[in-house]
Amino acid sequence: MAFGLFKKKNKEEKLNTGIISLKVKEVVRETADAVSIHFEHPDSGKIEYKSGQYFTLIVNINGKEERRAYSVCSSPYVHANPAVAVKRVDGGLVSNYLNAELKAGDLVKVIPPLG
Repeated sequence: MAFGLFKKKNKEEKLNTGIISLKVKEVVRETADAVSIHFEHPDSGKIEYKSGQYFTLIVNINGKEERRAYSVCSSPYVHANPAVAVKRVDGGLVSNYLNAELKAGDLVKVIPPLG
């Protein structure tokens, strides 16, 4: 096939999505409308990231998987754990859920840092 564009993926390739589960270490109320979510590193090793990148969080709300990207607000050179900041948005399904419901000990599916 032309450049392998239509090549079928095997089962292993389909399962390797890069999504990891991270445990919430702490949710810090930064302002009335914003929280920072601090994650523990997974058992598989330390998450490598750079300042300015973002994590895509995947949460289940009302039985539906929702994905949103949030900027990293920690520095790998200063902070022991990666963190993202989430500002509540009027009518924002995920931002309101994360601000109101997420707590330490919860597991969140995350696509590793990009950008």
